[in-house]
Amino acid sequence: MTRSGARQNAYTTDDYTNFHATFPAADLETVLALEADRFKNLSYSVEDFRTEAQAILGEYNKSSANPLAKLFEVQRDHAFKEHTYKHTTMGFLTDIEEMPNQFEYSRTFFDRWYRPEHTTILLVGEVDPKRTVEMVERAWGGW
Repeated sequence: MTRSGARQNAYTTDDYTNFHATFPAADLETVLALEADRFKNLSYSVEDFRTEAQAILGEYNKSSANPLAKLFEVQRDHAFKEHTYKHTTMGFLTDIEEMPNQFEYSRTFFDRWYRPEHTTILLVGEVDPKRTVEMVERAWGGW
């Protein structure tokens, strides 16, 4: 993505993950192909997974230094018994500390949720709608 000149980022909420990119319209076909590949063929090693899990621990430690973030976590833990909102998006510290050992679960989670029926593609900018739909169908249609 970076080599194509795109700026990209992502964030996760309680209800969705948003991958977003900003790039020149001329690179639309390339970016669509790259994003489709991420969803259809994602592959990562155990080592890479563990490295990212440690990064999440760092994010948790950084945000938990904010007393309001800690209050929010405790409040949700007490407010919800069964609902998934019991956990913050990042999870509890015990979840995050265990995360490096959850490689297999990460694959199960990806296979369960990163699926066509849970995916929306939103394109904004100076694009030709008919040609854009054709590009999306080429990149994502087989998925």
